[in-house]
Amino acid sequence: MPKTTLSFYLHIIAVAVVVFAIGSWFGGQKSDQPASVKTESVYDRVVAAKKIRCGFLTWPPLQEKDLTTGKLTGPITEYVEEVGKALDLEIVWQEEINLGTYLEDLKNNRFDVECSGGWPTAHRAKFAEYLQPVFFLPYHIFVRADDNRFSKIEDLNSADLTAAVMDGENSAMTRDKLFPATKTLQVPGNGQVSDLFLAVSTGKADFTIVDSISAKQFMASNPESLKFLTPDKPISHIAITLSVAPNQERLKHMLEETTKQLVYDGTIDKILNKYDPDKKLYVRVAKPFAGQ
Repeated sequence: MPKTTLSFYLHIIAVAVVVFAIGSWFGGQKSDQPASVKTESVYDRVVAAKKIRCGFLTWPPLQEKDLTTGKLTGPITEYVEEVGKALDLEIVWQEEINLGTYLEDLKNNRFDVECSGGWPTAHRAKFAEYLQPVFFLPYHIFVRADDNRFSKIEDLNSADLTAAVMDGENSAMTRDKLFPATKTLQVPGNGQVSDLFLAVSTGKADFTIVDSISAKQFMASNPESLKFLTPDKPISHIAITLSVAPNQERLKHMLEETTKQLVYDGTIDKILNKYDPDKKLYVRVAKPFAGQ
């Protein structure tokens, strides 16, 4: 074989060996990209475990905890327990939520569902998804019983006044929107609703903004402590419901349909009538078939 031809074939063989070696080297390297792993949804976990882990909030009389037995009571508690019965799922009252951190805790799976009433706001809706309302609470402004300085809501937006609010709760959001000129006395997010009332009744704050049901219970135990600023004019109404972490559509759908069933078959009315037989405290949800 001529020398030039031999050199040519040897060159081709050498190139082929190099290409094969490089290909084998790259082929044996692990990809830096992680393998696609399917994340278990909250719905999958709930159905597999046959239980719903609930975050709750001690907010009398909507949700109360017996300090001796640890048992929870109140209309919200009974509603959630009925959801569990309808779905044949155990309700586990996992932990008491902190209003300042519960949205992040819900996202991080410390509990499956926020079962304390939801208290939805536009801000919270960016971080949680809410079911349809189960019932509504009138939201009012409360001042000391002997305080006659104010005749209308607009009188409160003054730098000379202090509002008692709770971190992460509707009182703080309402104050920021309607009474930005006021100073604040802030109760931590893991505090009690009674802390807001006590701040006003003891003169540490001039007013607070709370649901009328909780206020009436406090005033019944503490006569002549507080009064409604505008008894016949709630500042707003708060929807009571449940919330789940974002992008948990299957879980939300299951809870939503169960809630509809409980509203439509009269279960929710029976619960509310137990706590509000005169139908003056809780605002019922209008049924689409009412009057038919």
